[in-house]
Amino acid sequence: MALNCDVLVVGAGPAGSSAARAAAEAGAHTILIDKKKEIGVPVQCGEGFGSYLFPFLPFKIPQELLIWKLNEISLWADGITIARTGSLWTTYMVNRNDFDTWLAKMAENRGAQLLTNTELINVEVKNDYTVTEATVKTPEGEKQIKPRVVIAADGVDSTVLKLLGFKIDKRTTCGKVLSFEMDNLSLSKPNSFQVFLGDFAPGVYAYILPKSATTANV
Repeated sequence: MALNCDVLVVGAGPAGSSAARAAAEAGAHTILIDKKKEIGVPVQCGEGFGSYLFPFLPFKIPQELLIWKLNEISLWADGITIARTGSLWTTYMVNRNDFDTWLAKMAENRGAQLLTNTELINVEVKNDYTVTEATVKTPEGEKQIKPRVVIAADGVDSTVLKLLGFKIDKRTTCGKVLSFEMDNLSLSKPNSFQVFLGDFAPGVYAYILPKSATTANV
């Protein structure tokens, strides 16, 4: 038997969970699915939040999720370093797995139905890209969901867009990140977001984003 809903959100990252929260809060019967068993894993970003964004958020981030404060951004290029401080340049670090889990839980608390370990594998579509039925794979087998609206929040490798026939040229539209969380460090500037530009990496940049006095995303 198919599940009926007003809104089906594919992908329970920050965008998907926020969309599901807003839809459910507005009274829409909302289903939020994610193919991963654990929300927020693996982490795919530097885990930093510019404080200038906080006034624009529709919610307040709990203080316990803001694990480390970086009070400057330091830019390095050709042996020259320029540091900027102040509210515009302040960054707060989070653990993305904890942050993403909190967002998904908030969507649930507003009434959205969260289904993890649930992967979208097929859709039935009208000519105007209206999805009439979605087939998902779960540990219990395949299930059908009949939504009125589908929100594609499943990232740059979006299954939704592929199933709708869209082709994405990731060479021109997407950036790539190779990042590692390193610990047991002796950081000279543990409260600085450091950005490095130069010929060592043409067209890109390197960064150090401290998460504590001895841990950083690099």
